Amino acid sequence: MNKLRRALLRNWNRLRGSIFRRNTDADFAQEIDSHIRLMAEEEMRRGLSQEEAYRQAKLQFGSLESAKESYRDQRGLPAFESIAQDLRYACRGIRRNPGFTSVAILSLGIGIGANTAIFSLVNGVLLQALAFQDPQRLFAVHEHVFVNPMHALEWAKQCSSLAGVTILRSNRAQIAAGGEPASVPSADVSYNLFALFGVEPILGRTFLAEDERQGNERVVVLSESLWRSRFNADPLLLGKSILLDGQNYEVVGIVPGSLPLPYAGAANVRLEIFRPLALSQQERSRIMGNFNYLAVIRLQRGVTAAQALAEINVVEARFPAQAGQKVDLRATLTPLHELITGSVRLGLWILAAAVGAVLLIVCLNLANLLLSRIASRSREAAIRTALGASRGRQFRQVLTESLLLAAAGGAFGILFAHWSVQLLASSTTLDIPRLNEVHIDSSVLFFAIGLTLLTGIVFGALPAWRFSRNDPQDALRAGGHTATEERHSLRLREGLIGLEAGLSAALLIVAGLLATSLTRLFDVDKGFDGNHILTVDIGLVGPNYADPANRAKFFDQLFAKVSAISGLEASGIITQLPTRGETWHDPIYLEGATRPEERHVVDNRYASPGYFRAMHIALRSGRMFDERDRGRGVAVLSAKAANLLWPGEANPVGRRFMGEDDKPKALVGIVDEVRASLQNEPPPTAYYPYWQRLPYVVSLVVRRTADPRAFSGALRRAIRGADSHLAIQNIQTMQEVVGSSVATRKFQSTLLLAFAVSALLVATLGIYGVVSYSAAQRRNEIGIRMALGAQRSELLRLVIWQGMIPVVIGLAAGVAAALFLARIIRSLLFEVQPADPLTIVGVTVILLVAGVLACLVPARRAAGSDAIQALRFE
Repeated sequence: MNKLRRALLRNWNRLRGSIFRRNTDADFAQEIDSHIRLMAEEEMRRGLSQEEAYRQAKLQFGSLESAKESYRDQRGLPAFESIAQDLRYACRGIRRNPGFTSVAILSLGIGIGANTAIFSLVNGVLLQALAFQDPQRLFAVHEHVFVNPMHALEWAKQCSSLAGVTILRSNRAQIAAGGEPASVPSADVSYNLFALFGVEPILGRTFLAEDERQGNERVVVLSESLWRSRFNADPLLLGKSILLDGQNYEVVGIVPGSLPLPYAGAANVRLEIFRPLALSQQERSRIMGNFNYLAVIRLQRGVTAAQALAEINVVEARFPAQAGQKVDLRATLTPLHELITGSVRLGLWILAAAVGAVLLIVCLNLANLLLSRIASRSREAAIRTALGASRGRQFRQVLTESLLLAAAGGAFGILFAHWSVQLLASSTTLDIPRLNEVHIDSSVLFFAIGLTLLTGIVFGALPAWRFSRNDPQDALRAGGHTATEERHSLRLREGLIGLEAGLSAALLIVAGLLATSLTRLFDVDKGFDGNHILTVDIGLVGPNYADPANRAKFFDQLFAKVSAISGLEASGIITQLPTRGETWHDPIYLEGATRPEERHVVDNRYASPGYFRAMHIALRSGRMFDERDRGRGVAVLSAKAANLLWPGEANPVGRRFMGEDDKPKALVGIVDEVRASLQNEPPPTAYYPYWQRLPYVVSLVVRRTADPRAFSGALRRAIRGADSHLAIQNIQTMQEVVGSSVATRKFQSTLLLAFAVSALLVATLGIYGVVSYSAAQRRNEIGIRMALGAQRSELLRLVIWQGMIPVVIGLAAGVAAALFLARIIRSLLFEVQPADPLTIVGVTVILLVAGVLACLVPARRAAGSDAIQALRFE
């Protein structure tokens, strides 16, 4: 222990000696002078003159510089001093080249910053575990799209591999307490949901088993964010009643506001209101159908997902038999983390790979620039070698300069990343799950620091190696380099350019495929005309709307007020707008059908007669339902839904079928398919008159021949005229609704395209730099060719062709890599093949044109040189 303390103290003193070297050097010089003076005085007492005495004293003492070096080695840390010397020299070298330094730091800063920002997104969304207890044991269960609640209850009873089962149904609650009426994301959940997820309330309690009994369900748990924003974090709110969907609910608890629970409407939506899921006896006993709930299970410790799934499917196999049906009903398990983030997982990894490729291209370009600078510093390297500098010391010197540039770029990059992450987190259009959890934390900072060091090594190692391998004899000659060395160095730089061209080509092709997919996604037949349409979401809030008669009265008043607006072409309401996803799934079937293949799950929507006219949804046969149908069970089906019930029948209008409420419906009309989302094929859809199930939440659509945005004020006044206390939200044109449904995909495609274009620009600059350097080194050869009669056009072709060789080779490799990557991202492509010839040919032409343009300027300069001046170059 004492030895360790002595060693630490000795090294500490030596470090201080290195840091305060000037003071210690001055003290040591005074000590040497004093010692020499004493020796000279001794010689003078022996009879020597003062001058001779001092000469003899210095001879006896020995070399002053050697003594100083020996003293410094003992009093300081030579390695530390050597590194400090390298840093000082690197700083001087960087200051001498402000143009190169500025470009390097700016390009590195943007590259490192973009990588850090994308990593923070990947880290917050994909890498960080969910904020639940043992999240790796949580799985979502799927039967059709969602699950039947009765099935989930049976799994909980019969499956010993499950520690718990919870079910939830997300929706929107209309809240009138604590401020202006608003529509808030909510969910009806099993009483054990919070216990299953390991979530403790901040205040109060969560749900009890008795809260699920009908008559006891008027309790609510609020999220912390809603409690703070709407109720000013009032602790006295517990035990009080608030108005939700026209009913009074007692607030019993507050839970943390950062729970990443799945929401059916969008990925980047946080549930704010939780109510107990009070299932009716019919829902608890309905064996088939009603697949409208999300089920989440927690596995017992030591149980694998495969074991749990096998046990669940044993129970699943019993349900069809109990219902007297023959169907192979099977469940699937999805890790909860994957369920929440799966929609953006592949896209984020593609962005991470793309921005990494851009930074690599930047590094290759800087390496090329440094290689050209190293060529001009060959005499410096030769002189260093002649003075005794080792190759390792020279390698370290150049690498220190690279790391210093990278450190400056990294510091700028962290600031750039911080700004970018704030911009991302504040976005309201990006449907990215867990976006509010994205921030610059310690792991992101460590990533940025590690990336900075790696970047400095990547672009600095090769130039440092070339600098340390210079032959001092060749470098000290008048010409500077031999032809062999020039050719070797040029081949090295051309190889880097080929790699840049390949990476740029791969990025451009992938970005082109995604951009083409996005374009075709917007151009796809949606089944409606979204031009000149304004939409607004309306939530019926207040105790009066608990009565269906009052909701019906409101809709009558609303239609009267809206129809009175001048310039209106048509208007109507719908429970879910197209492109916002599917909603309520239930089977339709012919009366008396018993076989499973005769029951078809469809997407159910409730609309007013004017909705179809407003959206220009084409009627294929029959008619739309209208006021004549009040009191009758009627429906309009999409062509796909009608074909499920009556395959091959030309016109089934007038036929009857069993609808979502298991009651007979008369088919009055068949309409075109309408897309519930742009990416997927239109689902079979059943439309029912809104008065058959008067909804609390609807979207009003109005068509106007003029600009619909100018119509928003009049529309708002009309709604307020029907009820001044309504929650009016999301006034958007239909085109904006469609755009917001693919906003995340558009963000990913746009960002990837920006990265690809940046890579192309950087690669083009690199091509220009290499060809300029090559042309400058070949001035003597060009002069000889001109003297021998070579034409200017021939010289142009020579320089351009030699500059394009590495570009063509890199382009071929990039196309091959892009074809491989396109197969990986096949799921993100829409009506575009991975080997789309138009995209590949377009990128090839763009890259070749960019390469030719980059070669043309130095080629014209070289071809326009004076032969005599060129021959004098050496």
